Amino acid sequence: ALQFPHYFGENWAAFAECITDLMWIEGDAYLLIVSEAHQLLSQADDEDFRILVRILTEANVEWLTPNRYIPRNRPPTPFHVLFQCPPPELAAFRARLDQAAAEYEILDT
Repeated sequence: ALQFPHYFGENWAAFAECITDLMWIEGDAYLLIVSEAHQLLSQADDEDFRILVRILTEANVEWLTPNRYIPRNRPPTPFHVLFQCPPPELAAFRARLDQAAAEYEILDT
């Protein structure tokens, strides 16, 4: 489970900051797995899902490029997100990803 530190502010800006830091769970690469992804923010506004996709996309870029503002002395680090979705829910979830302008690929099961 992804456990943010105690100072997590429980808003999108804090999520973006924490997901591009991950100091408390150092690794050579990161894979965030979201099971039952079709339920992710299903009761929220579509804009919230778009914001999440944008933040995760920006986090991928941030992890692969050196930080311009705060030197971290770390090499480029792979950061990926895997959305797990049951086959009957896949078409609807793909539509949500498309609507959010997400870049993704479908992995064969």
